[in-house]
Amino acid sequence: MAVEVNTLNFTIPKDFAWVLAGLVTLSAQLFIVNIAYVGRVRTRVFKNTDLQKVFGDDHKKHTNATINPLGYPDFGQGRYSDQLSYGDWYDFNIAQRIHYTFIEFFIPFIVISLVAGLYKPCYSAYIIFGAVFSRICFHIGYASGNAQHPIRVLGAALQDFCFLANLILSVMGLLSWLGYI
Repeated sequence: MAVEVNTLNFTIPKDFAWVLAGLVTLSAQLFIVNIAYVGRVRTRVFKNTDLQKVFGDDHKKHTNATINPLGYPDFGQGRYSDQLSYGDWYDFNIAQRIHYTFIEFFIPFIVISLVAGLYKPCYSAYIIFGAVFSRICFHIGYASGNAQHPIRVLGAALQDFCFLANLILSVMGLLSWLGYI
């Protein structure tokens, strides 16, 4: 009995390195936003709370440990955040949204960008670096404390455009490799 094997052969274009460079830049940006911004806001808002005094006994009973002074595992909507002033709570939640919208965008964007980059590496790389710029705009606008800030809105729209553009390129690449276009 003969076994038929279908293969898809392709060469990774030299310009694909720009796609990888863009994705590495975006990855570094995510890391920096998390450490330099979100971590800084978390430290600022929780440093003046006395979580140990309020929750220490219950926490010790359930975990046999002291409370993390930075408010972990609270991410803005939990019991520890109830101890924050409204301003600190708001700032902390803005920081969390900046971080989480980045993660929500980042994971699927990597996949479609890799596929798009194999098909049209230069176009995909331009789009990825556009996404890096979009995240800077989004962060600056949102960190202003106004979710409707024009720079945040611009960043969000540009991010969505970049996502859609690389999604279209990735679908075109797949259809091309399958022989449909």
